[in-house]
Amino acid sequence: MNNADALDRQARRNNRRRFLLGLAVLLLVIIGASFLPLAAWLESARTWVDSHLLLGALLFAGVFIILTVAMVPGSLLMASAGYLFGLPVGLPLASVCIGCGAGLAALVYRTFAREWLWQRFNTDPRFVTIDEAVARKGFLIVLLTRLSLLMPFNLLNIIYGLSRIPLPTMAMATWIGMTPAVLLYTYLGSIAANVEQLMSQEFANPWASRAVLISGILVVVAATWVVHRTATAALRAELEQ
Repeated sequence: MNNADALDRQARRNNRRRFLLGLAVLLLVIIGASFLPLAAWLESARTWVDSHLLLGALLFAGVFIILTVAMVPGSLLMASAGYLFGLPVGLPLASVCIGCGAGLAALVYRTFAREWLWQRFNTDPRFVTIDEAVARKGFLIVLLTRLSLLMPFNLLNIIYGLSRIPLPTMAMATWIGMTPAVLLYTYLGSIAANVEQLMSQEFANPWASRAVLISGILVVVAATWVVHRTATAALRAELEQ
Protein backbone atom coordinates (compact mmCIF):
# COMPACT_ATOMS: atom_id res chain seq x y z
CA MET A 1 0.00 0.00 0.00
CA ASN A 2 1.45 3.39 -1.03
CA ASN A 3 1.27 6.60 0.94
CA ALA A 4 -1.76 7.93 -0.94
CA ASP A 5 -3.72 4.73 -0.28
CA ALA A 6 -2.84 4.91 3.41
CA LEU A 7 -4.00 8.51 3.51
CA ASP A 8 -7.29 7.60 1.82
CA ARG A 9 -7.94 4.83 4.31
CA GLN A 10 -7.22 7.12 7.25
CA ALA A 11 -9.47 9.76 5.72
CA ARG A 12 -12.38 7.32 5.48
CA ARG A 13 -11.91 6.37 9.12
CA ASN A 14 -11.80 10.02 10.07
CA ASN A 15 -15.01 10.73 8.16
CA ARG A 16 -16.78 8.05 10.19
CA ARG A 17 -15.46 9.56 13.41
CA ARG A 18 -16.58 13.03 12.33
CA PHE A 19 -20.05 11.68 11.55
CA LEU A 20 -20.35 10.16 15.04
CA LEU A 21 -18.95 13.33 16.59
CA GLY A 22 -21.47 15.38 14.65
CA LEU A 23 -24.31 13.26 16.00
CA ALA A 24 -22.98 13.71 19.53
CA VAL A 25 -22.73 17.49 19.10
CA LEU A 26 -26.23 17.61 17.66
CA LEU A 27 -27.53 15.69 20.67
CA LEU A 28 -25.77 18.08 23.05
CA VAL A 29 -27.23 21.07 21.22
CA ILE A 30 -30.72 19.61 21.49
CA ILE A 31 -30.25 18.92 25.19
CA GLY A 32 -28.78 22.38 25.76
CA ALA A 33 -31.62 24.06 23.88
CA SER A 34 -34.11 22.16 26.04
CA PHE A 35 -32.63 23.17 29.40
CA LEU A 36 -30.74 26.43 28.71
CA PRO A 37 -31.89 29.74 27.21
CA LEU A 38 -29.49 29.41 24.29
CA ALA A 39 -31.66 31.37 21.89
CA ALA A 40 -31.80 34.32 24.29
CA TRP A 41 -28.05 34.22 24.86
CA LEU A 42 -27.28 34.13 21.16
CA GLU A 43 -29.71 36.92 20.40
CA SER A 44 -28.14 39.04 23.15
CA ALA A 45 -24.70 38.41 21.69
CA ARG A 46 -25.84 39.45 18.22
CA THR A 47 -27.50 42.59 19.58
CA TRP A 48 -24.31 43.58 21.42
CA VAL A 49 -22.18 42.94 18.33
CA ASP A 50 -24.50 45.09 16.21
CA SER A 51 -23.96 47.95 18.66
CA HIS A 52 -20.18 47.46 19.05
CA LEU A 53 -19.07 46.18 15.65
CA LEU A 54 -15.36 47.05 15.77
CA LEU A 55 -14.84 46.01 19.40
CA GLY A 56 -16.92 42.91 18.82
CA ALA A 57 -14.84 41.95 15.79
CA LEU A 58 -11.57 42.43 17.69
CA LEU A 59 -12.80 40.40 20.66
CA PHE A 60 -14.16 37.69 18.40
CA ALA A 61 -10.86 37.50 16.49
CA GLY A 62 -8.92 37.04 19.72
CA VAL A 63 -11.27 34.34 20.98
CA PHE A 64 -11.31 32.65 17.55
CA ILE A 65 -7.52 32.42 17.41
CA ILE A 66 -7.19 31.20 21.01
CA LEU A 67 -9.86 28.54 20.50
CA THR A 68 -8.10 27.44 17.31
CA VAL A 69 -4.95 26.78 19.34
CA ALA A 70 -7.16 24.90 21.82
CA MET A 71 -8.33 22.69 18.92
CA VAL A 72 -11.97 23.78 18.91
CA PRO A 73 -13.45 22.68 15.54
CA GLY A 74 -12.90 25.33 12.89
CA SER A 75 -16.34 24.71 11.39
CA LEU A 76 -18.00 25.88 14.62
CA LEU A 77 -15.84 29.00 14.80
CA MET A 78 -16.46 29.93 11.17
CA ALA A 79 -20.22 29.40 11.50
CA SER A 80 -20.17 31.59 14.61
CA ALA A 81 -18.63 34.42 12.59
CA GLY A 82 -21.47 34.21 10.08
CA TYR A 83 -24.07 34.03 12.82
CA LEU A 84 -22.80 37.00 14.81
CA PHE A 85 -21.62 39.32 12.04
CA GLY A 86 -23.47 38.21 8.91
CA LEU A 87 -21.78 37.24 5.65
CA PRO A 88 -20.33 40.62 4.54
CA VAL A 89 -18.35 41.05 7.78
CA GLY A 90 -18.18 37.44 9.01
CA LEU A 91 -16.58 36.06 5.83
CA PRO A 92 -13.44 38.28 5.76
CA LEU A 93 -13.21 38.17 9.55
CA ALA A 94 -13.28 34.36 9.68
CA SER A 95 -10.91 34.16 6.71
CA VAL A 96 -8.24 36.25 8.43
CA CYS A 97 -8.75 34.47 11.75
CA ILE A 98 -8.45 31.01 10.24
CA GLY A 99 -5.05 31.79 8.74
CA CYS A 100 -3.74 33.54 11.86
CA GLY A 101 -5.15 30.85 14.13
CA ALA A 102 -3.54 28.06 12.12
CA GLY A 103 -0.19 29.83 12.15
CA LEU A 104 -0.28 30.46 15.89
CA ALA A 105 -1.46 26.91 16.62
CA ALA A 106 1.40 25.44 14.57
CA LEU A 107 3.87 27.75 16.34
CA VAL A 108 2.61 26.69 19.77
CA TYR A 109 2.72 22.99 18.88
CA ARG A 110 6.20 23.36 17.37
CA THR A 111 7.57 25.33 20.32
CA PHE A 112 5.93 23.95 23.44
CA ALA A 113 4.56 20.50 22.63
CA ARG A 114 6.82 19.23 19.90
CA GLU A 115 8.30 16.23 21.74
CA TRP A 116 4.97 14.92 23.00
CA LEU A 117 3.23 15.43 19.65
CA TRP A 118 6.15 13.88 17.76
CA GLN A 119 5.90 10.69 19.82
CA ARG A 120 2.16 10.63 19.19
CA PHE A 121 2.13 11.30 15.44
CA ASN A 122 5.46 10.27 13.91
CA THR A 123 4.13 6.77 13.17
CA ASP A 124 0.79 7.99 11.83
CA PRO A 125 0.70 7.34 8.04
CA ARG A 126 -1.08 10.63 7.51
CA PHE A 127 1.77 12.54 9.15
CA VAL A 128 4.46 10.58 7.30
CA THR A 129 2.73 11.10 3.95
CA ILE A 130 2.11 14.81 4.36
CA ASP A 131 5.53 15.49 5.90
CA GLU A 132 7.31 13.87 2.95
CA ALA A 133 5.20 15.82 0.47
CA VAL A 134 5.69 19.12 2.31
CA ALA A 135 9.45 18.63 2.13
CA ARG A 136 9.11 18.67 -1.67
CA LYS A 137 6.35 21.21 -2.35
CA GLY A 138 5.39 22.93 0.87
CA PHE A 139 2.99 25.67 -0.22
CA LEU A 140 1.22 23.53 -2.81
CA ILE A 141 0.67 20.59 -0.45
CA VAL A 142 -0.69 22.80 2.33
CA LEU A 143 -3.00 24.49 -0.17
CA LEU A 144 -4.32 21.18 -1.53
CA THR A 145 -4.82 19.59 1.88
CA ARG A 146 -6.81 22.59 3.04
CA LEU A 147 -8.90 22.61 -0.13
CA SER A 148 -9.49 18.85 -0.13
CA LEU A 149 -10.95 18.70 3.40
CA LEU A 150 -9.69 15.11 3.67
CA MET A 151 -8.30 15.68 7.15
CA PRO A 152 -9.52 17.80 10.04
CA PHE A 153 -8.34 21.39 10.21
CA ASN A 154 -6.86 20.97 13.70
CA LEU A 155 -5.01 17.76 12.83
CA LEU A 156 -3.36 19.48 9.90
CA ASN A 157 -2.27 22.30 12.21
CA ILE A 158 -0.46 19.71 14.33
CA ILE A 159 1.12 18.05 11.29
CA TYR A 160 2.36 21.35 9.92
CA GLY A 161 3.56 22.40 13.34
CA LEU A 162 5.78 19.33 13.38
CA SER A 163 6.86 19.63 9.76
CA ARG A 164 9.67 21.73 8.34
CA ILE A 165 7.51 24.21 6.44
CA PRO A 166 7.99 27.90 7.35
CA LEU A 167 5.02 29.09 9.37
CA PRO A 168 4.30 32.20 7.22
CA THR A 169 4.12 29.92 4.16
CA MET A 170 1.77 27.56 5.97
CA ALA A 171 -0.45 30.40 7.21
CA MET A 172 -0.72 31.96 3.76
CA ALA A 173 -1.54 28.65 2.07
CA THR A 174 -4.09 27.92 4.80
CA TRP A 175 -5.71 31.34 4.38
CA ILE A 176 -6.14 30.74 0.64
CA GLY A 177 -6.99 27.04 0.84
CA MET A 178 -9.64 27.45 3.51
CA THR A 179 -11.59 30.03 1.50
CA PRO A 180 -14.28 27.58 0.21
CA ALA A 181 -14.82 26.13 3.70
CA VAL A 182 -14.94 29.61 5.25
CA LEU A 183 -17.55 30.65 2.68
CA LEU A 184 -19.63 27.54 3.33
CA TYR A 185 -19.68 27.75 7.12
CA THR A 186 -20.04 31.52 7.45
CA TYR A 187 -22.87 31.39 4.92
CA LEU A 188 -24.63 28.67 6.87
CA GLY A 189 -24.06 30.62 10.09
CA SER A 190 -25.51 33.80 8.58
CA ILE A 191 -28.56 31.86 7.40
CA ALA A 192 -29.03 30.33 10.84
CA ALA A 193 -29.21 33.82 12.31
CA ASN A 194 -32.13 34.72 10.06
CA VAL A 195 -33.78 31.40 9.28
CA GLU A 196 -36.76 32.04 11.57
CA GLN A 197 -37.53 35.27 9.75
CA LEU A 198 -36.93 33.71 6.35
CA MET A 199 -39.32 30.85 7.09
CA SER A 200 -42.02 33.03 8.66
CA GLN A 201 -45.17 34.42 7.10
CA GLU A 202 -43.80 37.96 7.14
CA PHE A 203 -42.81 37.62 3.51
CA ALA A 204 -45.43 38.13 0.80
CA ASN A 205 -44.43 34.80 -0.75
CA PRO A 206 -42.85 32.57 1.95
CA TRP A 207 -42.47 29.61 -0.40
CA ALA A 208 -40.39 31.71 -2.80
CA SER A 209 -38.22 32.79 0.14
CA ARG A 210 -37.72 29.17 1.15
CA ALA A 211 -36.81 28.23 -2.42
CA VAL A 212 -34.18 31.00 -2.51
CA LEU A 213 -32.81 29.87 0.85
CA ILE A 214 -32.54 26.23 -0.18
CA SER A 215 -31.09 27.11 -3.58
CA GLY A 216 -28.40 29.24 -1.98
CA ILE A 217 -27.39 26.43 0.37
CA LEU A 218 -27.27 23.91 -2.47
CA VAL A 219 -25.14 26.19 -4.65
CA VAL A 220 -22.59 26.85 -1.90
CA VAL A 221 -22.43 23.19 -0.87
CA ALA A 222 -22.11 22.04 -4.49
CA ALA A 223 -19.31 24.53 -5.18
CA THR A 224 -17.47 23.39 -2.06
CA TRP A 225 -17.88 19.75 -3.09
CA VAL A 226 -16.48 20.43 -6.59
CA VAL A 227 -13.45 22.20 -5.11
CA HIS A 228 -12.99 19.36 -2.63
CA ARG A 229 -13.07 16.66 -5.33
CA THR A 230 -10.74 18.58 -7.64
CA ALA A 231 -8.24 19.31 -4.88
CA THR A 232 -8.37 15.72 -3.63
CA ALA A 233 -7.49 14.39 -7.08
CA ALA A 234 -4.63 16.88 -7.40
CA LEU A 235 -3.39 16.03 -3.90
CA ARG A 236 -3.43 12.30 -4.63
CA ALA A 237 -1.41 12.90 -7.81
CA GLU A 238 1.17 14.88 -5.84
CA LEU A 239 1.42 12.26 -3.08
CA GLU A 240 1.95 9.45 -5.60
CA GLN A 241 4.98 11.15 -7.13
